[in-house]
Amino acid sequence: MAAAMRRVCVRGRARGEWHWRQRRDATAFNFDWDDNVLHMPTKVLLFRRGPDGVPSEAAGPPLAVSTGEYAARRGELGRAGAALAAFGVADDSFRHFHDPAPASPHAGRNFFLEDVNAAIDRATESAAAPPPPSLADDAEGASRDGGGHPPAAAGPSWHAFAYACATPRHAALTSIVTARHHAPASIHAGLVALQRRGLIAHVPPVANVFPVGYDPLRAAFAARRAELSHVPPDGHGDVAGFKLAVMAASLRAFASLPLDGGPAALGGGAVSVELLPARDVLSPDGDRTGRFHLWGYSDDDAGNYATARDGLGGWLRAHPLPTVKVVLFYTGRRGRTTVEVLRSDGSPRPAAPSEAVFHRRGRKTA
Repeated sequence: MAAAMRRVCVRGRARGEWHWRQRRDATAFNFDWDDNVLHMPTKVLLFRRGPDGVPSEAAGPPLAVSTGEYAARRGELGRAGAALAAFGVADDSFRHFHDPAPASPHAGRNFFLEDVNAAIDRATESAAAPPPPSLADDAEGASRDGGGHPPAAAGPSWHAFAYACATPRHAALTSIVTARHHAPASIHAGLVALQRRGLIAHVPPVANVFPVGYDPLRAAFAARRAELSHVPPDGHGDVAGFKLAVMAASLRAFASLPLDGGPAALGGGAVSVELLPARDVLSPDGDRTGRFHLWGYSDDDAGNYATARDGLGGWLRAHPLPTVKVVLFYTGRRGRTTVEVLRSDGSPRPAAPSEAVFHRRGRKTA
């Protein structure tokens, strides 16, 4: 993700914009989706608690909230004295985050694709808004801006995502790690829609789409999740825990790639990519420069981000990866992105100025 980008140390004085340059080495881009890449119109349904204390639609009409509001206020659910004390989540709270069942009256619809189209059908930002950064220096000769102007529903990592999709090589190393329950193919159809509408140049492969609420994917990663016993379930469907399992598997595969470049296969052979040699960057400990693959993840949910940072830190202590540098981006604070690097011992450190980047115009890093 944004870890793939090197900030040029010249700031545009006229408009205060940062310029970007694509790194040509092997970089894994990993993005949470909702409210990070795109603000989706999909609603979470909160149900009132019945006399038995169990949230149910039978207790009254549900309260529909955005994914951003749910992430910010879910700690109030069922908490005495809180505004949402009378509400909770039930199996049907995320009905629009699933593909419809075959017997459903909505069978055959792709809710994810519909919501992607609804999001990008909103009025686009003004012509003054910056397009995704230039990839003119990439060896593949990508288009100048990697796609069109961002939609008004663009999240804080939109530019980084569009940038990651600007060349076939980097799109092949770009993943979506989301709490949604849709099948990977349903989410992939939404990514294809972004390309058809000129918003991204290339589409990550379907093998790189990881909806951790999707039952077959959870079954496939159950053993890996069990290995991460130092991270307890989060009480919200263990979304953060299964995201962590996906990330650990990604890192393990990524660490096996050669630093000198060349052909490589990922995703059990489902994804083939021609890697360019790794370049010298600041080390994970920040005490020297060296050749490292860059692996980055961004998330707007504070709980999921904390689990990724602390859980990956614990995992890295037990499974050192001497050729990989992990950079994490928390995008959930309005107008500011927190960027942290995991040291070789798994502990986090603030990113140095050369490692932190702006995701979009006017967005600060801390």
